[in-house]
Amino acid sequence: MFKEQCCRVKLILMCYPTTSLTTMTRDGYTCVRVDVSSCTFMMEVISILSWKWELPWNSIYLEEMEKC
Repeated sequence: MFKEQCCRVKLILMCYPTTSLTTMTRDGYTCVRVDVSSCTFMMEVISILSWKWELPWNSIYLEEMEKC
């Protein structure tokens, strides 16, 4: 009988403003999504995307869930 192990997974979203060098204006945010699992103890960058939303500078969003 195999007992499934539950992993605590943290989804971290780190955002920083993407500025244009020519106009010196903010055209969005670049966000890096990091998946931190308590099972593998590894940080893995999942995706990098550009956001046009008004977010606080150097934003970090945490979302925690359990994977079984």
